[in-house]
Amino acid sequence: MTPKEKAKDLLEKINNASISNIEWNRCSEYGKNSLKRKAIIVCDEILSLGYTKEVSSVRIYQYYSEVKIKIQHY
Repeated sequence: MTPKEKAKDLLEKINNASISNIEWNRCSEYGKNSLKRKAIIVCDEILSLGYTKEVSSVRIYQYYSEVKIKIQHY
């Protein structure tokens, strides 16, 4: 799953429903920002765990850093 796909997946899980482009465009800015804020909290919690020198740990950290950026620009 790409970071962009994961960002959409997190937003949909927090929303408890899929989000179509039409629904997203109809949503208020407050609603969008609220949903994005919650998804960013999830990413921040994962990122706060840090990473070790293991390659997989670094990859996970980088992946969720990219997911967070995609959420912010969604």
